[in-house]
Amino acid sequence: MFVLKTRSIKKLDGVHPDLVAVCHKAIAITKVDFGIIQGMRTLEEQRRNVANGASQTMNSKHLSGKAVDVAAYQGSVLVWDSAFYPIIAEAFRTASLELMIPIRWGGVWATLRADKTPQEQVKEYVESRKKLGKQSFFDWGHYELA
Repeated sequence: MFVLKTRSIKKLDGVHPDLVAVCHKAIAITKVDFGIIQGMRTLEEQRRNVANGASQTMNSKHLSGKAVDVAAYQGSVLVWDSAFYPIIAEAFRTASLELMIPIRWGGVWATLRADKTPQEQVKEYVESRKKLGKQSFFDWGHYELA
């Protein structure tokens, strides 16, 4: 069982209480440790993220405290291997359903559903983007209130 470390808890300052609750529930049930790397953002931070391609919108829910970014850990090392993030998403999906707080995941840009695993939802997302002739955009560690 994992818990959010002090640094992660500080990153939740200003984040909507519903999303904070989901984060705490998700870390308690996840099979992959994670930390909160971003919660609230200033307008200037968001401008920089859009400019460097880390974000695609100036209407980010980070600006209103309704989004967080997480990163997977192996021991004390951050890992960006995309294989870890659907496992974390499963913890967020379970937490979301148990708390009845809908969560949208940047791995599929849709609300995590009860009837499909995150991996199944990724497959559907990729297929739907292909049908539209568009590339998929993955923000594996992004969660927001739906």
